Amino acid sequence: MEPKIKIAFIIEYYFPIRHDASGKICKQICERLSLSRNVEITVFSMSDMIRKSYYENRVFVVPKIIYRNIYRPQFLYLINTIDFSKKIKLTSSYVCSKIINLVLGKDSQIDGYTSFINKYISDKKFDYIVFCCGNYKILKVIDKNIEEKYKGKMILYSLDPFYENKLKQASFSFSKINDEFSLIMVPPAFFHNHPELKKNNNVIPVNFPIVWAEEDKTIKKNNKITLCYFGSFYNVRDNEGACAILNNLPEYIEIIFYTDAVPSIKKRFKRITFKSFVFGRDLEKAQRQTDFFINIDNDLQHSDYVPSKTYEYIGLKKPIITFFSNKNSYTLKDLSKYDLSLTVDINENILESQNRIIEYIKQNNGIFSKLNLPFIYRENNLDSITKIIKNFVLTK
Repeated sequence: MEPKIKIAFIIEYYFPIRHDASGKICKQICERLSLSRNVEITVFSMSDMIRKSYYENRVFVVPKIIYRNIYRPQFLYLINTIDFSKKIKLTSSYVCSKIINLVLGKDSQIDGYTSFINKYISDKKFDYIVFCCGNYKILKVIDKNIEEKYKGKMILYSLDPFYENKLKQASFSFSKINDEFSLIMVPPAFFHNHPELKKNNNVIPVNFPIVWAEEDKTIKKNNKITLCYFGSFYNVRDNEGACAILNNLPEYIEIIFYTDAVPSIKKRFKRITFKSFVFGRDLEKAQRQTDFFINIDNDLQHSDYVPSKTYEYIGLKKPIITFFSNKNSYTLKDLSKYDLSLTVDINENILESQNRIIEYIKQNNGIFSKLNLPFIYRENNLDSITKIIKNFVLTK
């Protein structure tokens, strides 16, 4: 019997441990790879609540519980959904981690995960390691022993790369990454904007995968038209410009932002309802009740990648309203193929933009895309990306 090829996936948060773009895509890829009889997949993920390892769809998931490094949006969600004793524990852990970070200058989000990963990978025999990440701090989990042991057998799959220059924050240079990884997959926008990458045969552009949803036939609980934004208020996006346009839409239109906006933003844009992040089934429920998705593009200085929400929204096949300031962004290029897309320049007249949105809502409320989207976005096919990884490990 032919021995199995053992692949370890290292990620910050695997789905559904947290609803995260990288984790969701990683799950899809792992489950597709595991369909091959000669491939065995183990996933390592940080965890906020899940303690025990488990099997799901032929994939073995090893979570590492780290209370002290709970990421703020998930932390806010948790303290609103768990019992009082756990609230106290999580709140104390969160505050302590912040103090430790400030005093020692350390990144406690990764420290505990680092020792865990290195011990486990050193003890277990894997043939390949795949870093499936949007945050380059996760690369810090590998030490020199691991690098030497798996040289030529490490893959980097970057999903949401480099916003706020995370590569620089993680103190990793391209030359160092190229030495460590035999295959590096990055989004096309970043690849084409950095000519130095084209000199390296091990770096290839890969489109962000789209997970296609079934047509949603959920009956809404009210008759209001709902516009929703799901995601962080990163300072690389034109958040305030979008809010300024939305803030004066008619009252029959309900506008909800599930995000981490600061109090000053909430106070300034009172027409918008700001709510905490939602995850898992709560997120899916909220998206089913949404008529129009709000998408906010990155500004000109941070146009190296397309917000992952763009592809998540396309996969849900509902109308999308995208706010932008960079007319040459890759986001607009990808949305130009989508039949239910309205793009709004935040630099144009606010009243004219509002009228365009109102007219668009009237014409597209309750409509789903009728195009053959999987064919149109065939370059975003999950199977194609899975095949790249599979071919690499099977031909080495």
